[in-house]
Amino acid sequence: MTYPDTSYLGQTLLRKCPDWAAAQRTMRPICESAFSAGVREMVLQGIGIAWLPMSMVWQDREAGRIIDLSNILGNCELTICLYTKTDHLLTAHIHHLAEKNSTR
Repeated sequence: MTYPDTSYLGQTLLRKCPDWAAAQRTMRPICESAFSAGVREMVLQGIGIAWLPMSMVWQDREAGRIIDLSNILGNCELTICLYTKTDHLLTAHIHHLAEKNSTR
């Protein structure tokens, strides 16, 4: 399964994960989707292989529902950040959560 080249994960894999990008060119994709949760479900059903964020599948891996192929096809680090508009109504709540978490 692949991510569209125009999607965030598609661009990231092409740029940061050359082993996966090279392997992907030799495979016949059965599905292309920018929706990681849907791709995860297809992997869990045994439909194919896909690159998925570890934060999304670590429990599946630990439970033995999936196997990690990164030792063969590589892996890549991602930095994911949370953004909102500065005038968004949740901004005050988000600042409150950040303060609460920084005291832990």
